Amino acid sequence: TPASGSVVRPVKEKSVAVLYFGNLSGAKDDEYFRDGMTEDIITELSKIGQIKVFPRSEVLSFRDKPVTAPEVGQQLDAAFVLEGSIRRAGNRLRITAQLVETSTRHSAWAERYDREMEDVFAIQDEIARSIAQALRVTLSPQEEKTIARKPTDNLQAYDYYLRGRSYTRRENLDFALQMFEQAIKLDPNFALAHAGVANVCGMIFELREQNQKWIEKGVAACDSARALDAHAAEVLVAQARISYAQKSYDPAVRHARLAIEQKADCDGAYNILGRALFASDRLQEAAALVDRAMEASGDDYNTYVPYTNVLTKLGRTGCWRNSWSWCRKMSGRAFSWPGFAPRLTARKTRSASSRRPSHCGPAMRMCCTTPPAPTDCWGTRPRR
Repeated sequence: TPASGSVVRPVKEKSVAVLYFGNLSGAKDDEYFRDGMTEDIITELSKIGQIKVFPRSEVLSFRDKPVTAPEVGQQLDAAFVLEGSIRRAGNRLRITAQLVETSTRHSAWAERYDREMEDVFAIQDEIARSIAQALRVTLSPQEEKTIARKPTDNLQAYDYYLRGRSYTRRENLDFALQMFEQAIKLDPNFALAHAGVANVCGMIFELREQNQKWIEKGVAACDSARALDAHAAEVLVAQARISYAQKSYDPAVRHARLAIEQKADCDGAYNILGRALFASDRLQEAAALVDRAMEASGDDYNTYVPYTNVLTKLGRTGCWRNSWSWCRKMSGRAFSWPGFAPRLTARKTRSASSRRPSHCGPAMRMCCTTPPAPTDCWGTRPRR
């Protein structure tokens, strides 16, 4: 903890970027756990109103890269950086964490936890509280209650949930569904696992198999999740996903917006919001969200597709600059939105009257010349 003579900092300096912890377990298969732990620490800290916490999407580009706290602070304008490592061996867990002041490189707080796996939620709780104490923040009674709340009491269910979340992001939907269902078997009251099932069912219906059974299964899972925790961002996104699959666009928009209010970078929220607004011809609303959607999307380039379509339909070709520069950042990856590359190719060959900025050409050619194979479409294969 900081020295007793430390100066109380103004609120504007209480900003923290949580870097992905290093995975010291030696197994790449454990990265889902490292990612999940880091992201849940971000979520816990975000519950403290006096601390500005940078969302997952802002720190994703630093994952597994040798960056220093001052470098991160300069790029994000963050006053503090939380860094650390995780080593898991059997039922034992070792976590080191350090809060570094970016302007001085001084450690404001550091701790090492050698615990059993069953203490994982207690560790997340302690880290959040310790950072608040280091930054001279007093938690409100509501914040105390929110931070103390656990998503589940079953550690194996939590592990399955983290695996399911990882598989969903990699678009391996069959395995994701299995993991979420295993989590529910172990803890039927695990709201986020029910939301995971609903979300995956909606994705399968949209992208692989338009069989009504997926809608029915998704609606049932949504009902279960909502009964357990109606205000969780993940539950709201699941409701938005199922509503969109049912072509009920107004409820999809409403639930997606509520999810974003709860958690700005909640997986899938901006994606569904953009697609629902586009499908219901609310183009101006969608266009106003382009920058925020891109910032919140992290490495999920599918999120930006509906907003690119919106700008195209509005004829706002001058706004394509961010779209293509963002595509360029994702170079080396095939677009996994079915039919997106062909649509880009069609646009490229349209009349020159569109006056597309010249610098958009290379990024567009990158996207168009290597269209995705069928197995690269959503839900069939993890992204590379």
